[in-house]
Amino acid sequence: MTNPFLPSDLINYLEYNYGTDLTLVSIAGGINNYIYLIKRPIGTSILKLYPTSKTNYRTRMNNEIRVLNYLHQMGFTNIPKPLAWSKKANWAIFSHLKGDKIHKLDQSVLIDFMSFVKKLYYTSHHSVDLSLPNASEACYSIYDHCIHIKRRLSRFY
Repeated sequence: MTNPFLPSDLINYLEYNYGTDLTLVSIAGGINNYIYLIKRPIGTSILKLYPTSKTNYRTRMNNEIRVLNYLHQMGFTNIPKPLAWSKKANWAIFSHLKGDKIHKLDQSVLIDFMSFVKKLYYTSHHSVDLSLPNASEACYSIYDHCIHIKRRLSRFY
């Protein structure tokens, strides 16, 4: 497998653990990451590449993996499971959850969403892991919210 855009340790990992009979299909991407579907004869998984930024101190991949692992420990099953990652090269492989894209917001979607939020709420109050990182844009006071909004709006003015 050759791809000039993938780190060599990732190519080596994929070939060693997944074999050469796989296809990478780009399914999303943006400023924070690039996402690929790994297609193999025996199933699919997700590959995320996290760009390195000299100006952004946050470790998005590490935070995402820690939070997902924590939520799995708390009994969440409708979230991806981290399977492999490289902190050095900023890539991660996750389980692939099959589902349908939401095209219309209806009552069943809202009920599923509220059930998820409710479970998050109860988890956060009954078994807090103080070693979890703050969300990348977490605000814990009105002042923090005002500063955050001002910073966001400054991009446009």
